[in-house]
Amino acid sequence: MNISLTPHYENLVKECVESGRYNNVSEVMREALRAWEKNHYYEDWLREQAQQGYADMLAGKTLKINSKEEFVKLAKG
Repeated sequence: MNISLTPHYENLVKECVESGRYNNVSEVMREALRAWEKNHYYEDWLREQAQQGYADMLAGKTLKINSKEEFVKLAKG
C-alpha cells in the first residue's frame, strides 16, 4: 500500500521517528490510525447520545435543576 502525504505530515512523521519514540514510519501510521479510529467511533457514539437527548427533550423527559450542587449530584449518579 502506498500513501501520499503533504510535506507537513511527511515532516511530522519523520520527526516522530527521529525522536526515537517510534522505530519506523509504520509504527507512526498505525498509532495515527488507532487514534483516528477511536475518535471516529467516539464521534458516532456522541452523535447518537445527542440525538437521544434531543428526542427525550422533545418528548418532555426533562429535569429541572436549581443549583450547581444538584447538577453535580445528578452527574455523579
